[in-house]
Amino acid sequence: VGDTLVSGSSTQAGSFTITNATDSTAPTNGSIITNGGVGIAKNLNVGVDASVGGDFAVNGTSELTGDVSLLSTTDSSSIATGSFVTAGGAGIAKDLYVGENATVAGILTVTGSTTQTGAVSITNVTDSSSVLTGSLVTAGGAGIAKNLTVGGATKIADTTVSSDTATGALVVSGGVGIGGKLNVAGDVRIGGD
Repeated sequence: VGDTLVSGSSTQAGSFTITNATDSTAPTNGSIITNGGVGIAKNLNVGVDASVGGDFAVNGTSELTGDVSLLSTTDSSSIATGSFVTAGGAGIAKDLYVGENATVAGILTVTGSTTQTGAVSITNVTDSSSVLTGSLVTAGGAGIAKNLTVGGATKIADTTVSSDTATGALVVSGGVGIGGKLNVAGDVRIGGD
């Protein structure tokens, strides 16, 4: 009826039922209190919350059917820091929202479409000598709705011959202003004055 204190070893061959319903809010209260550890060879079922004051190590696979909230606000400055750190990869079947910056130390592969609402800045300074080199390389085309400013030389590798104003490797719907010399290896046709 009262408290039971076991200072030595105790062996229980059958089931052990505790009818005391005292809830636990700390390691020092509850229906069962032990000053040492607890070894459990099989499953452990907890009907309500489980609080772990120290590290929580899982040696096998862990399955969580409900939502998981990490209350730690530790920011991440490397792959070894942050409120969530994993030594392996992470598979996410649905959307991923990042409230601040995202840093990828390796290659970022995107198999679907991407939408960028803010400005994109590429700090890589690799120069381009072909369609396969440079800090930005795309296997497809590029559509640019507004101005394009190029600080270095521009080379067009396409060799399409021009037979009128609508054909050629470079087609401009408006005028062209050239501040320096113009060198043309082939014929020049001028349709206006």
